[in-house]
Order: sequence, then C-alpha cells, then structure tokens
Amino acid sequence: MLHTTMNDQKVLSHIIKFTKENGFSPSCRDLMKAMKYQSPQTITKRLERLKVLGAIKSTKGIPRSIVVLKTSVWS
Repeated sequence: MLHTTMNDQKVLSHIIKFTKENGFSPSCRDLMKAMKYQSPQTITKRLERLKVLGAIKSTKGIPRSIVVLKTSVWS
C-alpha cells in the first residue's frame, strides 16, 4: 500500500482546477510548471502514484488524456 502525501493531493487538485478552467486536462509540462518541478520524470512518477491510488486514469500515448476518478487521495 502506498503512503499518500500532500504533494499527491496538490497535483490532483491542480489537475482538477486546470481541467475545469480549460476544458481539457493538463500536459506533463503544464503540471511541471505549476508544481515547480525541474524534471519531467518527477511529474511522471507522481502521475503513476495517482493512478495506483485510483485517483486518475489516462491513456498511454494520448496527450492530455488524464481523467479524474477521485477528488481526494485521502478517501
């Protein structure tokens, strides 16, 4: 079982906010910039954690395909 972190929730919250404001999900670069991460690998790992936690899903190879399944990593 994964230990959830505040950073998991911050990324999830940003995905929700970005999607509501723009009508489509953020790219990895959008998330990197918003979270002030320096490496794309950092956000990729965070997104994989959110998938394992059941908070999001996405289709590999399709950009901006993140779909939010849960609004909180804590529930």
